Amino acid sequence: MSYTLYYFNGRGSAEAIRLIFAYAGVEYKDVRYEQEEWPKQKPKMPFGKMPVLELADGKMIPGSMVIARYLGEKYGLAGADAVENAEICGIVDAMVDLAKEGGALFFEEDKDRKEKMLKKYLDTTIPSLFDKLNQLCSKDGYLWGSKLTWADLAFHRAFEYASAHHPDKEAILDKYPALKTLRSLVEQNENIAKWIKERPKTKF
Repeated sequence: MSYTLYYFNGRGSAEAIRLIFAYAGVEYKDVRYEQEEWPKQKPKMPFGKMPVLELADGKMIPGSMVIARYLGEKYGLAGADAVENAEICGIVDAMVDLAKEGGALFFEEDKDRKEKMLKKYLDTTIPSLFDKLNQLCSKDGYLWGSKLTWADLAFHRAFEYASAHHPDKEAILDKYPALKTLRSLVEQNENIAKWIKERPKTKF
């Protein structure tokens, strides 16, 4: 099946999707719009938002979490039934605020407001989430069960959001040993490691 992924020229909300594609070794068309191109493209997208995944038959699937869940279930990164898949999705849903706040920080131009936002992000948002996720990790090192799921790839993207704003990027997981192990498990995958090394360098 051929896929086309539409998003801005950045990692952002689409990066967990790209990680899933990388893990599965699935080829797709990675369409990246610059900010100035977006007003012209917006009416073409369901609900006027991205990311959007276009299937081979032309069907358009909007929403980062919806797309990631769809691909995760399709390519072996999900549970065995609806309940397990809901549990995995619940873990990913807990990361939404961190992603939203991290994304907002990239584009905030008011210096005073940005400083306040950053303080909340570093002092409250990141520790609160990472502490819960650290406790959630299984004895096998994953966020759910004994295997890699799309929740683990979503965490890797959340980690990148957080580290982008942290004064010491490599130390951000020092207080969370289970998450440090999880990051390593994700990056040890050959396909994912290759994608991280070769992906376009972008602002966000």
